Amino acid sequence: MFKKTKKMKVVLATLLALALTLGLAPMSYADDPDISGQREAAITKVLKVPIGTALPEGSFVFDVDGVSVNGITSVAPPAIGQVVIPIPDQATLIAEQPDPPGDVDIYYFESDSIFENTVWPEAGIYEYFIAENATDSADYFTLDPNKETLSYSVAGYQVKVYVREYDDDDEKDGLIPQGKSIGDPYIYAIGAKRTITEDGTPGTDKVDPTPGGDQDTYFYSQMTFTNIYTKRGGTGTEDPDDPDNVNALSITKAVTGDFGSKTAYFPFTVTFVQPSLVTAAQTYRGYILDGDGNIIDPATNGVASTAIATDGLGQKYVKFPSGSGISFGLQDGQKIAFTDVHIGSGYAVVEAGSPGYVATAIVVTAGAADNKTGSGLSNGITISGQRVGEEPNSVAVTNEYDGEIDTGILINNLPFFSLIALAGLGLIVFLVAKNRRRKAEEL
Repeated sequence: MFKKTKKMKVVLATLLALALTLGLAPMSYADDPDISGQREAAITKVLKVPIGTALPEGSFVFDVDGVSVNGITSVAPPAIGQVVIPIPDQATLIAEQPDPPGDVDIYYFESDSIFENTVWPEAGIYEYFIAENATDSADYFTLDPNKETLSYSVAGYQVKVYVREYDDDDEKDGLIPQGKSIGDPYIYAIGAKRTITEDGTPGTDKVDPTPGGDQDTYFYSQMTFTNIYTKRGGTGTEDPDDPDNVNALSITKAVTGDFGSKTAYFPFTVTFVQPSLVTAAQTYRGYILDGDGNIIDPATNGVASTAIATDGLGQKYVKFPSGSGISFGLQDGQKIAFTDVHIGSGYAVVEAGSPGYVATAIVVTAGAADNKTGSGLSNGITISGQRVGEEPNSVAVTNEYDGEIDTGILINNLPFFSLIALAGLGLIVFLVAKNRRRKAEEL
């Protein structure tokens, strides 16, 4: 009884294996662990920039190098050459945010289908390696090395193209497209694997290279190459008084009111926070200028000596390390010009309160103005949560002396009070005179 049962198990297992083998015969390529079941492949460029940064003009270049045919490296697969992906017009793109949101804009754009026009000589497994060509990509960009940086991806992908030939069964099932016939090769499936990650280490992750993604959880090919672009604002770094220069950010001071002081220094503290995509610690420059555009020694404006440096032209400026609040004073008509702050940097401006003054400000970010109001008489103003955008960017702070004196009488209204007092005095004189005349008549 035991032997009979064992034989039956062996027979059943054999029949099951045979059934599975027959059932999977037309899907033999699908047994390869690299296969993704897709028939198209595209490259996705992922471009990260600090929030509010305009994209550069240029294109990214990728090499699609043949590796082997049916595992034989001495046999070359059909040549694909290079794939070029131009940066689209930014107006046609939608910036995405990381999760959780931060200070980064992320743009995705795809190549055309890589193997769409490839002519395959016969059925087989064709292997390619895809990587970004940083040297050829750089030829498409004109970048200012003093202002702009663009990193290139070091990721790499192994791509296998599984090619079959149409057969009688395909014809019976109506699967042969117009213009094709039995025996013609076609892409049965494409498998892609990330063999080099973005940090340059080996990888084994399978990815879906299909253009447009699965249209559910992702909407682009997962064969991605990530680049980072950063840019400093401004057009000049050591000559902020040049009228042809545009500074990354300027803070101006104006004093109004009949009793506002034109010579008093109003105390400011400014703090910058560099974009997270800028990994090296940054120290930004701020030049203090008078109303005629002349650079002033920051020590005159109360800047600590440890925060003062000298540029290549012998001009002194204020150092603003990222994350550190630096204090200085500004008189009426003066300004501080920041020449090299990265676009996307966060910043805060605090003007301490000055007795008798009311502070207001107009903040301009990338050309859009926003009015700010201080917290009342003598309390100064705090401007926080701001980011440096594409030029122009400015903060115009106005301090107005309201003219109030100790008696509570507003000096600007003194003439009106004088008229009222004069009228009251006249009334008193009239009443006294009238009273005396009445008493004289009674006598």
